[in-house]
Amino acid sequence: MRSTDPPVIVEQEFNVPIDQLWRALTEPEQMRQWFFAEMSDFQPCLGFETRFTIEHDDREYVHHWEITEVVENEKIVSIWQYKDCPGKGLVVWELSPSASGSRLKLTNEILESFPQDDPAFERENCEGGWNYFIKEQLPAHLN
Repeated sequence: MRSTDPPVIVEQEFNVPIDQLWRALTEPEQMRQWFFAEMSDFQPCLGFETRFTIEHDDREYVHHWEITEVVENEKIVSIWQYKDCPGKGLVVWELSPSASGSRLKLTNEILESFPQDDPAFERENCEGGWNYFIKEQLPAHLN
């Protein structure tokens, strides 16, 4: 993904109240069930940083996230990058009420381009990953 690419945006409605969706997005025990099992800790507070390793195609990707904005039950913003790898992204999770309960809008923007020679950083993989987590894994967890 390149910094010139348009953001990846994924939206989904859930039949749960916002506070329940918020807990699924911010409590490490829940996050490990639908998002990344490798995540050891997460705290929805300004400045919190976490690192965890994901293996993909026999390579290790050390994720590094830093929380840059939090509005409880409304928004979480984080910067993400990988150890020893160029590139930086911004992920915004926005929650709002909906007729069915709550709505989540995820926006993934690339601030600094990732390596173009690594298929893991292709736009299609980013879109597919976010759609899988937000439209498949998270609804299954909440139901």
